[in-house]
Amino acid sequence: MAKHLPLQKSIFTPLLVALVCSLMSHAALALDGALPMLYVSTQVAQGGQAISVLIPRGMNNFDAKRQADSALRAFDQLKALHPTEYGKATLTLDATKDNVRSATINLDPSRADDHDKVASEVFYTLSSLGITVIKAPLLQAAALDPSALKTPVFMLVMPVDQLLPPKTTFGCLVPLAAGEFITCEQFSSRLAKGDPTLVDRALAGLSSPNENTRLTVLKSLDSINAPNKTSRIFPLLSDPSSTIRLTAIELLASEKGPEINDRLSGVVENDQDPAVKLAAVRALSARGVSKYDVFLQIESLSDPSDKVVVEAIKKLVASKNAVAGPPLARMLKHAQPSVRIAARDGLITIGARNLTSQALADEELDLETREYFAKDLAKNGSADLQLKGLIWLLARGSETAAIDATKQLASIKPAAGLQALVATLSRTEPNVRYAAADAIAEWRDPNTVTPLLAAGKTPQDAAKFEAAAIKIIAAQPLDVTLKLMEDPDVTTRRLAMKALGDSMQGSQPPPKVVTVLQARLSDPDLGIRRAAVYALARIPDPSVSASIMAKIKDPDPEIREAAVVAAAQTQGAQAEGILIEALNDESNGVKKAALIAIEKRRLEAAREPLRLLGRYGDNEVRRLVVKAFLSLLGPGEAPSEFDFLLSLLYDGDPEIKQTVIPVFATIKERRALNMLAGLVIDPSAEVKLTVIQALAATGERDAIEGLQRAIFDEDTVIRVAALKGLEQLGRKEAIPFLEEVIALERDPEFKQQATATRDLLKSL
Repeated sequence: MAKHLPLQKSIFTPLLVALVCSLMSHAALALDGALPMLYVSTQVAQGGQAISVLIPRGMNNFDAKRQADSALRAFDQLKALHPTEYGKATLTLDATKDNVRSATINLDPSRADDHDKVASEVFYTLSSLGITVIKAPLLQAAALDPSALKTPVFMLVMPVDQLLPPKTTFGCLVPLAAGEFITCEQFSSRLAKGDPTLVDRALAGLSSPNENTRLTVLKSLDSINAPNKTSRIFPLLSDPSSTIRLTAIELLASEKGPEINDRLSGVVENDQDPAVKLAAVRALSARGVSKYDVFLQIESLSDPSDKVVVEAIKKLVASKNAVAGPPLARMLKHAQPSVRIAARDGLITIGARNLTSQALADEELDLETREYFAKDLAKNGSADLQLKGLIWLLARGSETAAIDATKQLASIKPAAGLQALVATLSRTEPNVRYAAADAIAEWRDPNTVTPLLAAGKTPQDAAKFEAAAIKIIAAQPLDVTLKLMEDPDVTTRRLAMKALGDSMQGSQPPPKVVTVLQARLSDPDLGIRRAAVYALARIPDPSVSASIMAKIKDPDPEIREAAVVAAAQTQGAQAEGILIEALNDESNGVKKAALIAIEKRRLEAAREPLRLLGRYGDNEVRRLVVKAFLSLLGPGEAPSEFDFLLSLLYDGDPEIKQTVIPVFATIKERRALNMLAGLVIDPSAEVKLTVIQALAATGERDAIEGLQRAIFDEDTVIRVAALKGLEQLGRKEAIPFLEEVIALERDPEFKQQATATRDLLKSL
């Protein structure tokens, strides 16, 4: 019986074809020329009779390096498929280290009817594994060959495209023409050698109307020895199928030829499929053409890994390509903060300020990102973009950013900036409002006085905004200011007079100015009178000062304060009397103005009133009292004022204590040092530090006790300061005490410092 059973017109052909197509579909697509087969016997019907046919299956688990293992696994698989037929059959291999020389099929004697079937399966299977000598003693004495076997092998007739790339399918025929066939082995061999007839036959599939055929042939080009491959691929760059265009690009990427880059560039420029366009970019990049690399990084922005996206952003930024801007802008809304920050910084780096300026209005972006862009625009943008950034910061920026924007606007003074600053007066943060007011004042625009005065939300606001308005008015020409002093609005008139006073301070104004101001001293409006006194008090004219000092009995404290200010810049007994009398005024403002003047003039006649005022309840007043009194003390005079100074030393205000402590350090008496030593346990750390510094500065032996007490403070800062004080004092008498401290101290760092202090004193 013949070994092969060709496909014939028989009644079992449809069944057989269906069966074989099912079993061979995977193998036919996956096979290459050397893939071994597992030949399995299958029952089919022919003319009402059941016959056995061997059908090959691809062995995907074949390991060429372990041929013997593959042979035994194949035998086990066959036996598992037909356990009854195989019975107790076994397989014996005659193998070397590298290959199997021969194999023996030990058939089960009790299954004689199945010997041919079993032997056929094993023979064809082992043959496909490369084993050439196969014996079956119970079947025949000589080695088996196809003629000794009766079970036929199904022969598959396959079209050319199904055997591409060139591969071997055992038991297969290839139709060339009507009634003309060659084996697949022959087909693969001749095609590999470049047989023109077969090459043309194979490549004709590139023009097939069937997409799968075109794709199969295209993928096989690398395995076909065909001339002018690239020219055959070029037309497929315009194929209707994106899959085929992608495959064509893949093949061209590794080919040589000057025209290839131009063709691929054409795909980048013209193809409408993003995937195809990207594939062409990648191919060009691999070929050393970096012109389109930016598209690769843009594609990477869609990667699920935020690290990959961040790296792509860095490369896009480094490319400095204009097309990078819009993709980076889209990344500003990425879910990962690291990506958003990278995109934000990238847009700044490439200078895409038109995009960042647009982003300011995008409410979907977080305020931090938009503020970042606004700051960059304010610093680096064109004039228009700079102004846009500054205005955004004024309206939406953080407190610090808004304040900085007011200062920048004040320095460059763009026309549109003034209106934005006026609008900023309505923000909630006081410091922003005050900074805006200061900036507005730099414009010196009298039209902004009214909105400044109207923007006050609190008394503090009003004071700040009035100060800005005064600055604006003071910068106006004298005629303008005088005109404002006649304004119907009482506030404007008042501020105009204050502004005039500020502008004339230290200089003699024209007589008409003095006349106008003096006329306002009797104005029915208290604010006007105060402003007039304020202005006149700052004019260095004895006659003007005398008129102001005359107001020292005025019911209004601000006017009395102005009188004190006038007296402060006037010489003579009258002025001194006013200053001393002012120490008894019920207004703290009047008291403070007098104390400042007394300290400056070192008015000796004020010594006793100052002693009395030293017990006053207001801390700010007492601080000024102490400064004024200490200004009166001459060298060596402190001991005579010991009792008064002692009362100040134990004042409830730490600041007053700190002011008096240095004075006590100058008193070279033990009682003074004892008083100072008592303050090393003061609740205020600042007071304790001041005392330690004062004791150390004396150089006196009696100062040691106070510094030693400070060593035991709970605050390490105080303790360390006390050690430094002992070093500065430089008295060896402190060494025994330090020895005890070192012996008992548990803090290793402080013990080390104490040791260093001891060693220093020993070295003196």
